Amino acid sequence: MPKQRKKKPTIYLGCALTLAPKSFLKDIEYLREEISKHATVLDFLGLHHPSAGEVFQYDTNCVRRCDLFVANVTHPSLGLGVEFGVAVENRKRIITIAEEGATVSRFVFGYGDPYHYSLRYKNIKQASRFIIKKIKELFPED
Repeated sequence: MPKQRKKKPTIYLGCALTLAPKSFLKDIEYLREEISKHATVLDFLGLHHPSAGEVFQYDTNCVRRCDLFVANVTHPSLGLGVEFGVAVENRKRIITIAEEGATVSRFVFGYGDPYHYSLRYKNIKQASRFIIKKIKELFPED
C-alpha cells in the first residue's frame, strides 16, 4: 500500500496592513509565495473588505485554525497585536520576525514559550529561509 503524504501544515501570516509601506507589502507577498511551497497559507481579507466586524472574525478565526502563526512585527499594528494575543491564548506555535533596526515592542520578543521562535532579519529572503527551516523542523513530512 502506498504511503500517504501528511497534510501540509496551515500557516497564518499576520502583519501590519493599514499603515504599511508598499515595499513592505511586496515583501509580505514574497513571503506568502515562498511559504506556500511548504504549507497551506491562509488568506487575510485585507483593507478593502466592507465590514470591519467580518475582518475581525475572519482574522481571529484564521489564528485559531492555523498550525503555526507567523507575525511580521516590523511595522506597528493593533490588529496584529490582537492576533498575537489570540495565538498565545490558543497555545499556537509562533514565529515572530522583524526587520533589523525596526522599533518593536519588547513584549512580543519577550514571550518565553518553547514554541515561540524569533528573528531580526536583514532581508526578506533571510526571513523566508528561517520560516521554511522552522516549518520543516516542526512539521516533518515523514
